[in-house]
Amino acid sequence: MKKFFGFLLVAFFTLSCGGGFDAKVEEGKILDVHDEVMPKLGEVMNLKRQVLAKATDLAESNPEDEALEGLRSLAEELDEARKGMMTWMNDWAKTKTPHTSGQSTEEEQKAFFQTEMDRVTKVKDDINSSIAAAKAMLK
Repeated sequence: MKKFFGFLLVAFFTLSCGGGFDAKVEEGKILDVHDEVMPKLGEVMNLKRQVLAKATDLAESNPEDEALEGLRSLAEELDEARKGMMTWMNDWAKTKTPHTSGQSTEEEQKAFFQTEMDRVTKVKDDINSSIAAAKAMLK
């Protein structure tokens, strides 16, 4: 019976210590999302140039074409996706320190990392969707 309680105590201790919040792990998850889409910014800018070139060609040949507005809008969408990444990176650099260095409470860290994960995921989605839209438009 003593062995059973000893085992139960060890199991309880192990379970209660495991699964805690780890700011470094959360930071890594956020940076993984960033690292996934950051290399795509060159593609975003290249596609923007192609879309604007297509708009310029179309404007010269048929200035009344309804597709012009769509092309210009798409170029703006690509630029906004790029700006979203730049804004997120700037904000991250300015606000992360208290949360990544343990200066804030665990509750504040959880809230911060959740907000930042939501923001960087939106940046990722905006970049990926604008790339897909541009590629479809340029076909």
